[in-house]
Amino acid sequence: MEPAMKYFSFKAFQEGSHVELEKVFFHHHWRLYTYAMGILNDTNSAGDIVADSIIELWNKRKTIKSEEHLRPWLFTVVRNKAIDELRRRKSLQTIYVEAFPEMEDDQEAEIVRNDLLRLITGMMDELPPKMQEILRMRYIEGLTPKEIGKRMGIEQSTVYNHLRGGIEKIKDLLRNDFF
Repeated sequence: MEPAMKYFSFKAFQEGSHVELEKVFFHHHWRLYTYAMGILNDTNSAGDIVADSIIELWNKRKTIKSEEHLRPWLFTVVRNKAIDELRRRKSLQTIYVEAFPEMEDDQEAEIVRNDLLRLITGMMDELPPKMQEILRMRYIEGLTPKEIGKRMGIEQSTVYNHLRGGIEKIKDLLRNDFF
């Protein structure tokens, strides 16, 4: 048993003790944060991922078999959430590149790109609900068109049509706002 967890009661934790959850958090949060930072290189996202992981731990505490499984479980969840965040960023980057393929890659373009990605995310709210849901699953959750089709009970070709249509509408909105 690790020294700082000396007075930790796994049984009380599983039964819902917030005091025991705090012990887990204070004992592991810095290592988890450092681990997430190593993957993402982004302080805000790393902090959010650690917080989300602790919440997930709390919600799934009864499924964890023993105290020895806590640390590996937390690191696995942080790693998976960080990878999901990287996928989400890459997907949003794809929308940007398709909307503005002519922008050069330099520091100023990177600043503009980040602002546009925030704008694009907001513009998704102006799309029809089904198209919006499909775009969010693809470009924010990082699901494949096949996975989206399965989840929504629609054909993969329909997913592709909504993705194409959504990207075109976002391009139009961007062009109307900026040009």
